[in-house]
Formats: sequence, structure tokens, C-alpha cells
Amino acid sequence: MKTIQSFVRDLGRGLVVSGGESSYGVGGYANTPLEETLPVRMDIPQHKDSPSIAVVLVIESLESPEPINISKEAAKGVVSLLTPRDQVGISEGNGSLVIPMQYVTNKTAIDSEIDAMNPIDPPGYLPDLTNAEQVLLHTNAKIKHVILLGDGDATFDNVTPQVLKMAHENITVSTVATNAYDVTSLSFMYNIAVEGRGRFYNANNVNAIPQILLKETQQAARRAIITDPFVPAVVGANPILTGLSGYPQLDGYVATTPKPAAQLVLVSHLDDPVLAVWQYGLGRVAAWTSDALGEWTAHWLTWNDASRWWANLVTWSLPPPDSALSINGSVTGGTGHLIVDVPSLTTSDTGDKQQVQVSIVAPDYSQQSVTLQPTAPQRWEGNFSALQVGAYILQVTWHGSTTQGSGGSLTTTTGLVVPYSPEYRTQGTGLPFLIQLAHDGNGSLLSTTNTAAAFAQNLSPVSASLPLAFFLLALAALLLPVDVALRRLSSVEFLALGYQWLRKRLFSQQISHPIVTHEVAASSPLGAMRAKREERHTALTHSTSTSKSASPINQTLSHTTSIATIEREKQETKLQSQPTKDASEEMTMAEKLLEAKRKRKG
Repeated sequence: MKTIQSFVRDLGRGLVVSGGESSYGVGGYANTPLEETLPVRMDIPQHKDSPSIAVVLVIESLESPEPINISKEAAKGVVSLLTPRDQVGISEGNGSLVIPMQYVTNKTAIDSEIDAMNPIDPPGYLPDLTNAEQVLLHTNAKIKHVILLGDGDATFDNVTPQVLKMAHENITVSTVATNAYDVTSLSFMYNIAVEGRGRFYNANNVNAIPQILLKETQQAARRAIITDPFVPAVVGANPILTGLSGYPQLDGYVATTPKPAAQLVLVSHLDDPVLAVWQYGLGRVAAWTSDALGEWTAHWLTWNDASRWWANLVTWSLPPPDSALSINGSVTGGTGHLIVDVPSLTTSDTGDKQQVQVSIVAPDYSQQSVTLQPTAPQRWEGNFSALQVGAYILQVTWHGSTTQGSGGSLTTTTGLVVPYSPEYRTQGTGLPFLIQLAHDGNGSLLSTTNTAAAFAQNLSPVSASLPLAFFLLALAALLLPVDVALRRLSSVEFLALGYQWLRKRLFSQQISHPIVTHEVAASSPLGAMRAKREERHTALTHSTSTSKSASPINQTLSHTTSIATIEREKQETKLQSQPTKDASEEMTMAEKLLEAKRKRKG
């Protein structure tokens, strides 16, 4: 719309806007560059017979990261459409009106209260709908309407009975679903609008919500579209009406308000603009508030002068025909270069009598003016900055004198496009590259119609070497404690002790008097001690027998020694006859002594 605005205002082109159910204010064009360009405002004129309306806005938090609160701005837009005879109340989703129902007599104060709102995300809509019903029933407005703005996830309550009750009381409910991405939420909001005899809007783009609410408010008020049959009245002379008379009936139009500088050509039976025109900058604009497709102009389209009417309307808005100026342009390194060739009917004088100026509108709607310099007979050239990517609109004007000596000017409008870098150029699908890629990867190029082939189990098996370093290091770490234990417990004598303990446990119930054999005794430390004692006893006996011829004293000593030896043997016999438990304890103590001796030597 900014491009259209600049095209008309700065380049002197024409614009004709036609009405319809989706045009002007009902189409959401209020407060836009298009409204600034038109000779009429989108404000709805207040007729004495127009019904009053009471609106309750239920707005919950949109949970959107937008830098501005779209819901609050949308509420302000709704208030701007209401008149002092209308009433409005706003809820922020907590079951009560944070802005109580009031007449719209001070829109600035209401806007301030809207800025202070803090909408929440309620679990259910039933409290707000019930409160809206009670508030609207206490108003004297002819039209009672509720607009619910939310994401549809407040399904805690069953609102169907309440919405049906409100519809029976002539209270309509419309819904605007935003950020409702699942079917359940959308269906919930849609059903509320259907049951409430209202309208449903799905606004995934939160920036479109203000225009949606404006459109909904205008439709609810039933003021923007006038569908009464009437014959337009001529109130101003204009070349558009040349050759026309006997205007047919119109069945409707979109109500607008004329701007102070606009010229009214045709008006309705309510004195609203039907055809308004004005000069906007260098261009002309015409606003036709009825439609052009036959919805309200069925009689108008079958009118005998219908073709002349449309021809006059379009011709009036168009600028004079383009001149014979020849323009060539190019862009190199962010600089645009223009070459303008003037026709031969102009004089070739290169003095101050001729001048070529170019008005340039950049893609960001900024403007610049360039004066070209003559470089050859009837040729003018110049440069301008073209750093931005996009379309540049150029209006070239030549001022000078013709060969007949009369002054004049020639004007031509053209365009110059600075394209994106070549890497942004779309080359289509590179099938050769895809085929080569599939071949190098031992795959195949799938068809778009055979999507199941993408999941076919037809891949060839592959093998890969698995490094064993980690597993070997882990095994070494596990075996290290075992290796240390084996080195510390290098003596295996504990195995013999373990064997003896196990055998004692297994056979102690069966053997009441265990007999220690010579082999076992010999194999134990205690048996070794006994063997040495027996060797000493044998040596002593041998010594006694060899000394029989000794003196009586010696014999007496020998006899005494023999008696001592016999006593020791008796004691040994008693020791051998003790239970296995004592022997086991002696063996254990001996083993401990030997182990201590080994440690000391080690």
C-alpha cells in the first residue's frame, strides 16, 4: 500500500477504488496508507436511525513474544469505531469487567484503562460469558454483542448451554482464535461462534487481530454496509459525468466519511459519499463506494451508459499519455546510470533552455532527485545511488522548447529493478547433481510419487573395524587387583589348612576318635616336631645301650634318663588321645608361629 501511495502522490499516476463487502473499513483498511490516499475516511457516519450497540470484549493473554500487546491495540481499535451512543466493557479473562460497561464518551480515558490491563490465561470461559450476559441484559442498546479473543484451550467448563441461552436472548457471540494450533481448540472456538450466532475468525498472525476486530465490530454494528435501494444524487460537476444522465438504482454501498479537501460527485439518500474524487499529490484518486461486480450494482451494470461511465471514471484518473522519451538504465556497483534520448521535435540547444530531471522513489520509499547532463545531441545522462535491492520508480521530465519555438515538457514514468545477488537465483531442481550424489553413495534417486521406497529395507550390509583398545584396558584394570593378590599370597600353605578345616567339618559327625596317620602327621608342622622328638629318643636309647659297662653312677643316671623318657612318652600318648579340636588348635597356633617367622625372614 505504501507503493501505491507513492506511485500516485509522487509520480502522478491515477487510482480508482471500488467498494464491496471486503473493502474500505469492513475490509480492514482503516488507518492504512490506502486510507491516507483516498478522498474518504473509513469512519462510519452516524445516522439518526442507526442502532446503538453494546460490546463486551473478553480478551485473554495471547502468550505472544511480540514487542507490543496486540490484544490491547485491538481493543483500542474497537473503541475507536464506537460512537458516544454506544457502550463498551472489557474483561481480561478473570470473570469480571476490568473496564466496566460505559458509554464511549471519553475514548482517551478508555484507552488509558486498556493500557493498564493485564490479561490472563483462564481455565474456562464460562465465568466471563455469564458475566457478559448479565451486564448486557442491563443495557438499553439495540444490538448486544460479545467478542471473545483467545487460544481455545480454556475447555474446563461446558459453555454450550450458556452460549445458547445468550443467543436466545439476542446476545451474539463471535470468537477470534489465535495461537490455536490443534483441532480441539479450533473446533471449540468455532462451535462457540456458531452456537452464539456470531462469526469465527482464525488469526494465526497476531498482527492481523486488530483489523479482524475492526471488521467484526463494524459488521456487528451493521452500520458500515448500507443495503437500502436508492438512486444516487449528483452534487458536484465533474468531467466523469460527461454525457451521462438518468442514473439507475443502486442497492447498497459502504458507508464512509468524506475528507475536507474531497469533491463529492454522487451521494446516497443518507448523504454519504458514493463517488468522491480529489487530487493527491501529483496524481488523481477516485473512491466509488458501491461495488463493481453486480452485488449492489445489478441495475447499474445493465445501464445503457454503463460502459461510458466506467470509461469516463478511468480516463479522468489517468495522467496524460507518456511522451516519446527513450530511457535506458543500468546498475553497476551500487550506482544506477540513466541515458535519456529526447525526440527529434525538440531543439538541440544545450543551453539553459533545456533541462532533464529524474524523480526517483527507492524500495524503502525514500526519494531523491537527479538532474541529468547533456552528453550528445538530444542525449542526457546521469547517475544515482542504487544500493538497495528492489524496484526503483523513475519519473523523467524534460523541460525545453520545440523546433517551432514553443516551450513545453515531456514526462515518462518507468522502473528499474536491482536484483538480488546471483546466489539467490532459483535454478530449479538439479537432477544431474542428485543422480550423481545417489550414485556415489550407492543409493538411488526416489520418485516423488513413490514415497514408500524411502523406507524399503534394501540397503547392502556394511562392516567396520571396532577398536579393542578400550576393552583391553578395561580387562587389564579388572585383572590388576587379582595379580596383586596372587603376588601377596604366593605361599600355598593356606590351602592345606583349608583342606584340613573342610575335612574336619565334613567328617566330624562320623569319626568319634580321629586317628592322625603318619602321612598326615608328617605332612603337618606338628608331625615334623614329633618326628624329631622320636629321632632324639632313638639316639638316647642307642647311647644308653652302649654305656652298660659304665660306672654305677652312670647307670643310675641312665636309668633316671630312661624313666624321664618313659614319662615324656606317656605325656605324648595322652596328648595324642585328646580330641581333634585340641590338635587343630595346636596346628593353628603353630601355623601362626611359622607364618610370623616367615614374615620376619622376609
